[in-house]
Amino acid sequence: MDPKQRVRFEELKKQNQMKAKEKDLLRNVLYQECVKAIKPSMIISDEDEIRKIVHAISQSDIEMHDHNEKADLLDKEQYLIVWDDANLPILKSSGKMIKDNWDDVTAVSFDTYLIAADSGSAIGIKHFY
Repeated sequence: MDPKQRVRFEELKKQNQMKAKEKDLLRNVLYQECVKAIKPSMIISDEDEIRKIVHAISQSDIEMHDHNEKADLLDKEQYLIVWDDANLPILKSSGKMIKDNWDDVTAVSFDTYLIAADSGSAIGIKHFY
């Protein structure tokens, strides 16, 4: 395979992976219901932003809550919603939309993290036994 063919092959492979990921998201009913419920929301895809988010989640001073206990979110503040499933995109929505649709947000995956977009403070939502 010559270098041009190799580059083209890699591009096609990436496109197929993206299409497969999109299909998986379309089949994820809980994710789709959440996205519908918290509109308007925005998908975060910037690599630098994602690194900051991962750093915020890895801090030990995360405020932890049970999924039945609603976190004290500010209505007008923007929050990043991160699930423990790496295949799910990170969403950004208002505190009011998240509180109003709490069950939809926390049902998507086992653990959910909410990061305040301005301050970077993190809240963890765990499904305790």
